[in-house]
Parts: sequence; structure tokens; C-alpha cells
Amino acid sequence: MKRAIGPHPQPLSQSWERGAGTPERDGSSGADGVRQRPLRSTDIEAICRRAFGAGVHLDGVRALDGGTVNMTYRLDVAGEPACVLRVAPSPGVVERGPSWLSPLGLRREYALTPLLAPVAPLLPRTLAADFTRQLLDRDWVIQSIVAGTPWSELEDGLTADERADLWRQLGTLTRAIHAVEGDAFGAPDQPRATWFDVVREDLDGIQRDWWRFDLPHPEGVAELCRVVERNRTVLDAMGAPRLVHSDLDPRHVFVARGPDGRLRISGLIDHEYGRFADPASESMLVWFAGESAAPAAFFETYGSPLDDETSRWRSLVYRAVALGWATADAAHLGRVDSARETSADLQTVVDVVLRRRG
Repeated sequence: MKRAIGPHPQPLSQSWERGAGTPERDGSSGADGVRQRPLRSTDIEAICRRAFGAGVHLDGVRALDGGTVNMTYRLDVAGEPACVLRVAPSPGVVERGPSWLSPLGLRREYALTPLLAPVAPLLPRTLAADFTRQLLDRDWVIQSIVAGTPWSELEDGLTADERADLWRQLGTLTRAIHAVEGDAFGAPDQPRATWFDVVREDLDGIQRDWWRFDLPHPEGVAELCRVVERNRTVLDAMGAPRLVHSDLDPRHVFVARGPDGRLRISGLIDHEYGRFADPASESMLVWFAGESAAPAAFFETYGSPLDDETSRWRSLVYRAVALGWATADAAHLGRVDSARETSADLQTVVDVVLRRRG
């Protein structure tokens, strides 16, 4: 769902011109497939002055494609390494969006970064951050550009051995992230006493989305909420809260080829939806659960996932939540066919959840 930051940005968006542009506060409703409108050139210049000083010279700006949450620009600042500006959605955009969308994602990422110490060399460095909303009605950060290229962009050209090697590397990194234990569940700014409390809030938000976007099968979502409520002890049996990235997959993993010709993971980005949770709720593991195509090489280093009946049931609930989020997002962005397809997939998962523990 989120934007991959690469070292080779797309050409400057034609909607952003120096000295012109749509006012930043006129956020898009999302109905045209765009979350929000570009920044004005004067806004970006003001941000650079705050970050680098009044005498800063901005040589160039490039809007980066690929995401639907934060707006991202590559900045070429005289005398500084190339960097990226990431701008969170405004409160107005969030209010019109799906329940999972937050104006505080960059703050959460900023707070979580020290907890990702086991993989710190792979993370972008935050060069400046402003959560005052004095320049914009949104949070923003300026970060270094991580080395390499998104794995997803190279996937089709990888050999089987290269692909397996990368999955083993990612298994090791994911295991290191999940080994970080927290004091409470949920995001840093929304700690919860139990894992059930977090999942219930996720589902309550999805239920609101269903009615607000007039999505099909609302009775299925309501029944999912009820069965999870009845099985709260099953959710809470997952153990201690562990750190999850929440959007960890090849889109957000950068790789680079070393002098020996081997591809190595060189960067991890976009952990603004990270939280303390059941490790099995990591987005990548949710889609792997029960799939014959799940990469065996990943589990060689990560370790075998729990495969008892209650663990499998929890994974189904997490898949239902992920499908609910995807459906609401598609509806908000006006992608009617996609919303219909994921809604049908969700209903199929709900049926299995109910059969096993209804």
C-alpha cells in the first residue's frame, strides 16, 4: 500500500511546477484514485529552509510514484546528499479515508525507529522531522535515500538461486525484528493491554468502513466481529507483544549487488504502520499462511511458523483483517472492481473462520 523510494525517481510530475500548484490543503477525496494533491513549490521551499537553513539552494525536485499514503519527493539540495521528503496525509484526507489511514504514521515511524536497532544499518536516516504543522497541516520528514533498488522491481529477472538467497536474508532480518519485545500491544501512541483489544479495534474500523463505503456482505463482517469477540482468549494466547513492520514485502526491501556479484538486502523502508503484535500478523506472513507457494527459503532462517489449530485460526482472522483493509482502500480510491473482488475473498475467509470456531 505504501510508496517505495528508489534511487532513480520518475520525472517531475506535470502537476508540480515551480511557483505554481494546487494548494496543499485541498486534499483529494480519493475518488479519482489519488489520495491527496501535490504540494506547492512554495511549500517545498519553506520545508527546505526549515530543514537546511535560510540560505539553502534547491537544485531540483522530483515526485516519486508508487504509493497511496504519504506523498514523496526526491530533493536535490546544493551541498547535501540527495534525499527524500515524505509528507503524511492531512487530517481532512484521513477523515474521508478508510479506518486504517492515519495522519500520524510518520510520527509512529519516528518513534519506532530506535526499536528497530537490530536492522538499523538498513533503515533510511531521518535528516529532519517536523510534527508542529506550522508550515503545512501535515507531518513531514526528510530522509536519506537507501542504497539499491526495490526487490520487487528486479523480481522477474532473478535466478531461482538469487531469489532463494534473498528470501533467506529476509527471513533472518524478519526474525531479528520480531525478537524485539514490547511492554504493550499496538502502535506506540495507542498502547493496549491485550492483543484482542488491538484486533477488535481493527475490526470495528472495518465494520464502519463497510457501512460508510456501502460495501457488499456487511453481515459477514458483523459476524466476524462477533466470532472474534467470543474467541478473545484464542487471540490473547499468542504470547508477548512483538515488533512487526506491518508492510514488509519485496516492495519495501531494497537490494544491491556487491563486488562479488551477490545480491544483498541493502535497505528496508516504510515502517510507519509498525506496531507490537502477534508476529504471525506480519503482512507477509499473513499471505504466506496456508499457501503452497510460500517461499521455503524464508522459513529456513526465520523458523517454522506455528501450525497448531489455534495458530491457524488466528492467521485466518489476520487475513480477514488484511482483506478488509484492502477492500475499504480500493473503495475509497474508486477501484470498484478491486473492491468487489477482495470483498468476495473476505467473505470466503470469514466462512472458514466461522466453520472452525463459530
